[in-house]
Amino acid sequence: MAVTHPGGERSFITHLGHLGWSDLRASVPSASPVLLAGGFLTPGLRRDYPALLRELTGHGSEVALDPGWPEGGLRRRSGPR
Repeated sequence: MAVTHPGGERSFITHLGHLGWSDLRASVPSASPVLLAGGFLTPGLRRDYPALLRELTGHGSEVALDPGWPEGGLRRRSGPR
């Protein structure tokens, strides 16, 4: 997660698995647009995406998702598409 401060400085908040929306809520200002990046690297936060998306969009934020690359790589689907 990246936060851009009023002066233009950015902060990046990342750590595999320990962050959830309840940990970050107080530090994330209402903003638009919002980019949620690296979902595969933040499983705790990814579990909270439904609540996080409801709250952000409820405040009028436009949200984009960039899930990143899953730990085990992408699996090729077999069978018809």
